[in-house]
Amino acid sequence: ACFGERSVVHLEQSVVEDNQAERGGGLAFLSCAGVLSASEVRENESLDSGGGIFCSHVTDLQIRGNLVRNNTAHGYYAGGIFTAEWELVFWVW
Repeated sequence: ACFGERSVVHLEQSVVEDNQAERGGGLAFLSCAGVLSASEVRENESLDSGGGIFCSHVTDLQIRGNLVRNNTAHGYYAGGIFTAEWELVFWVW
């Protein structure tokens, strides 16, 4: 799993798989920026929100060309991607 707080995160051509956390079972981005591209986020679990990816107060994060599948949130919201305090833009091509 990957946790970024007040940092710049670049994750490309990666597989994030079989992780567990309270929030953001696979990836958690808190008050940070960066790029997530050409990656797969799968089979991760969250005890609360964002089984695959959890984003909160992100300043400039680009999520493009990824596959997010078979993630689970056992708490409140979003087995795949949870966002709070952030405008989410998906790049599709």
